[in-house]
Amino acid sequence: MALLAGSLLGAALIQLSGFLPAFVFERDQLLTQWRPSDAQVMAILFAATWIVFALALAIFGIPLWWICHRLGWRSARTALALGFLATFSVSLILNGPQLIFGQSDGAYDDGGMSITEGTPHGLYSSLWESFEFALLGAAVGGLVWRLAYRGPTVRWDIIPGRE
Repeated sequence: MALLAGSLLGAALIQLSGFLPAFVFERDQLLTQWRPSDAQVMAILFAATWIVFALALAIFGIPLWWICHRLGWRSARTALALGFLATFSVSLILNGPQLIFGQSDGAYDDGGMSITEGTPHGLYSSLWESFEFALLGAAVGGLVWRLAYRGPTVRWDIIPGRE
């Protein structure tokens, strides 16, 4: 249950990290260009991102947490740090080919100087993107820890009509 919730949160955060900046900073342009098919694209991207997060949790999260658990590291800080470091590492590895074989017009190049031209632009871009994803990974790790170790707590006494 915790892994399912974590993968859903990860997919939702990735979607929001792409949509919210456009909505906040370019609202007029976004609203004038919005088409009904854009919602379908967002749904497909959400599903794909959810699958990626679920696979990443299964491939990396479970074994790494098992090691931490066996070592007695079971705190929320450990979960946050593990989510951050694992996501940062995987994201950096996925950006690695651009660092090694990068071209000045690569996917991660914003038209500025690139690392292949003897400057750290490509490395900086990859590190920054990995850092942004790692923050989302930390949130996923925190949620998974919360649900796995504390369980969902609902205070029934604050819900009207429930005694």
